[in-house]
Amino acid sequence: MTVAKYMPDDLDRRLISHLRGDGRASLTKLAQVLDVARGTVQNRLDRLLETGTVLGFTIRVREDHDDGV
Repeated sequence: MTVAKYMPDDLDRRLISHLRGDGRASLTKLAQVLDVARGTVQNRLDRLLETGTVLGFTIRVREDHDDGV
C-alpha cells in the first residue's frame, strides 16, 4: 500500500509563513491574521505536524548569549 505525500495548500503555506515569523503566535492570533476560525488553524497545524510537514518548533538565541555551557 502506498501512502500519498501530503501537499500543503495556500492556507497551509500562509500558516507556515506566519509561524516562521513568530513561532509563538497563539492560535487565536493566527486565525485572525489568516481570517479563518481558530479550529481551522488547530486542525491545519495538527495535520502539518502529523504528516511531518512541520517537524517541530525551536528558538533562536543571540550569538553573544552565554548559555553557561
